[in-house]
Amino acid sequence: LVDQGSFGANGFYLPFDPEAAHEHYSSKISYTGSIQNDTKPSDLFDGDLNTFFLVNGDITLTSSLGDITSLGFVDTGNDLPRDVEVNGSTVGTIPADNSGNARTTTLTFSSVNANSITIKNGSLNAVNGLYVNGVLLVDHSNIGVDASGNDNHFLDQNFDLLPYVPGSNVADWSEPLSQWKWVRAGVEQGAQEIEGRDLLFDGTVDGPTAGQGNPGYIRYTPTTPISFDTKIELYVSVDSDSSANRDVRFKTAAGEVSIQSTYGNRLGVWVDITSSCNGPLEYVEWGNYGGGDPNRAPRALFQIRIDDKVLVLPEYDKAPAPDTVTDTPLRDYAVLQPVATNGNLIGNSISTLSAAGKKIYFESSLLTGNRNGNHIRVVDGGNNSALVRGDGYIQNLTLVAGTTLQWNLGDLVQTAYSSSPEEFNFYKNGEYVATYFIDSSVFTDSQRYLTMNGSGTTSVLNFGQQPFVASNVTYDQ
Repeated sequence: LVDQGSFGANGFYLPFDPEAAHEHYSSKISYTGSIQNDTKPSDLFDGDLNTFFLVNGDITLTSSLGDITSLGFVDTGNDLPRDVEVNGSTVGTIPADNSGNARTTTLTFSSVNANSITIKNGSLNAVNGLYVNGVLLVDHSNIGVDASGNDNHFLDQNFDLLPYVPGSNVADWSEPLSQWKWVRAGVEQGAQEIEGRDLLFDGTVDGPTAGQGNPGYIRYTPTTPISFDTKIELYVSVDSDSSANRDVRFKTAAGEVSIQSTYGNRLGVWVDITSSCNGPLEYVEWGNYGGGDPNRAPRALFQIRIDDKVLVLPEYDKAPAPDTVTDTPLRDYAVLQPVATNGNLIGNSISTLSAAGKKIYFESSLLTGNRNGNHIRVVDGGNNSALVRGDGYIQNLTLVAGTTLQWNLGDLVQTAYSSSPEEFNFYKNGEYVATYFIDSSVFTDSQRYLTMNGSGTTSVLNFGQQPFVASNVTYDQ
């Protein structure tokens, strides 16, 4: 028995230690100075020790961490030593080391109930990872980090074990975005096609935001002011640095309010502005307000949240896909063995789970190679097989209905295998093609394994890990 949303000992395995996840630490980072090299706080907590967060000032994590006795810092050195503070008191120093080699510095001290950790600046301040009591702090949204460099990370928000209901965690925003105003140097330019303006309503707080490619600051005025019942929040990144001077400003009946002036530096966090509002939100405005670089692109406001629901355009309010696990409890699915690619589903090998005594459906396509060398096969434990080849050749099969099955590169071949009676039913690109009886006398044991493979070919198979193209398939494993 597996609770909904759980990954148990007999369930779904990932290279991840759940004890390392506690909360979304990167949203609780503040810093002095400015960010360098386009890094971001989440680079410090993504579980990948090859990425880093870099600023030219202090870095502070504000979080209830409980009683701690050790801190570990992963970096590639620094020209100057850096003091480390817990709750504002120094507990040790990260020594200088400009060799450029990766290292881990561990500081031990008497137990302290920690609410904040600060790494003081030393010329530049880069940190790749942070250990607390020997546990690497990882944002809760990171389950597995793809070390290939392709950024195919597992994210826990995409494992939705219950049917997705549009609007369940967001509020669909039907505003046509026709009331944008672009203001530069204090001059209103009128309605403009602000670059990436829909990003204000895409449901995410990572990456670029609306208007990032436009200089100065911009204002969004909804056709109808945005009302709320109990709470209104903005996800912002505001900074008083002289070269950025980013700010977010908003207006209600109480007048215009500046995040920078009212709430101070708020870097990549939700800010509850309810107490500053008197009535609906009339407009929001964000960007660069002077400083040493007046043409710097705005990147201060990311999302608006009303009564705990993020405002999202309907086209972004979709079920997580395609890496969604929808089974409760979780099932085992066949993959290819020996090891293949794409989660062991692209290759030239045999499936891992026996089909003996079962009815199994799978879908497959020939990716590379000649169809004359590509087979759909059922094999026993001794590699004795019955097969059909891409050019129509068969071995230990008898065609009893339909027409000869053939396929080419890119065709979707849909295979329904039955162990009693032992037969194949084949479909291609959604249309029925043929039924073949299998000569069971060729087999020397009771094991059965299914695949599409062959000499000099590569195939992709789906045993149920992803939604089938066929919409009417019902089966059990």
